[in-house]
Amino acid sequence: MKKLLGILFIFLLFNNNAEAGKKIKFSKDLAIGLNKTEVSTVSHKKSYSFEKVKAKDGHPVRSGEESMRFEVRPGDCGISKGGYDDCKNDAERSELHNGQMDWGSGKGELWYAWSIYFPKEHKHFSGKGWNVVSQFHQDANKNDFPTFMFWDHTGGYWICIDHRMGNPSNLARRTSGSQFNAKQLLKEKEVLGKWNDLIVHVKWSDKEDKGFFKIWVNGELKLNHQGKTKMKGTKPYWKWGLYRGGFREDYIPKSLYTTQVIYYDELRQTKKTCKKLKLEHIGYKCVNGNEIEK
Repeated sequence: MKKLLGILFIFLLFNNNAEAGKKIKFSKDLAIGLNKTEVSTVSHKKSYSFEKVKAKDGHPVRSGEESMRFEVRPGDCGISKGGYDDCKNDAERSELHNGQMDWGSGKGELWYAWSIYFPKEHKHFSGKGWNVVSQFHQDANKNDFPTFMFWDHTGGYWICIDHRMGNPSNLARRTSGSQFNAKQLLKEKEVLGKWNDLIVHVKWSDKEDKGFFKIWVNGELKLNHQGKTKMKGTKPYWKWGLYRGGFREDYIPKSLYTTQVIYYDELRQTKKTCKKLKLEHIGYKCVNGNEIEK
């Protein structure tokens, strides 16, 4: 019996590791350019963590028949292959990532897009802790931190930029473990129970005079960061889903520390020109290869 249990344990361990590194395929209805997508190994491993869901089953979709659903419940923490432990760092998450955004160089001009939906019952943490719903991270050991993060901070949808990228737009300073410069992109009443569309155009550079990070929200240019977008020697990559924490440190009330669900749809990652985003079916067009109009 012990031998049988030992074989079963090894089998389950092997299967969990295989799933964590498995490439996820998406239909063009759901995503374009995300052919390197994997589950973040530090994400919790419950069956409800990430699902591709359908409108016919009652789930919200931005367009077409499918969307992505992420769920995190209290206590849903995991450990990465490298040993990083969300459980010990007061954090919980369900995230996907698409490898290095620039396909290897650490530099380049790229476009990203996603539509996001917060259910009407979603609760924010009143400015305490953190609740990240999409982030642009770096892969180097010395500079293993996100440079641009999208937060549900005090309600609504915010962009938070690491202070080491400079502050050319004179944004307000926020502190939560690290220091960020932040801007609210959407108010709480604009996100609950509604789809919102985000388009990002970025030039990855460690030079203040060469990088930029532009954000369109529902067709309106909301941020035009002109400056550094990464640290020297790093290769950025995109993560999306739901990542939250700071419960013990910031004493988030139990009434707010609840199960959270987020939906994504119409995800894109393309090079050089916005024409490759192919978002005309939801009302957006690319002008001169570098501007968005609705």
